[in-house]
Amino acid sequence: MENIIVVLVIMAVFVFGYYVMRAVDRFLLENERRMTKEMEKRKPVVVRLSGNMSLEEIDKEIDKFRKDHINFEIILIEKSGMM
Repeated sequence: MENIIVVLVIMAVFVFGYYVMRAVDRFLLENERRMTKEMEKRKPVVVRLSGNMSLEEIDKEIDKFRKDHINFEIILIEKSGMM
């Protein structure tokens, strides 16, 4: 008799865990969708560094930018070109 009760309790725990994890999964999926939409809405940020800056000044500016922006690219363009 005790074995049956133990089996029923374990089954109840598994069923409860399944529903809890399903709710957590839905929450995380919705949160990921919302964050993706938010990231798509963000405009690209541009930092212009003039050619007469020292390497230390450029390095400081890049470090400041890196603190606020995780995923970024550095693109170098000649002044007489695009900009």
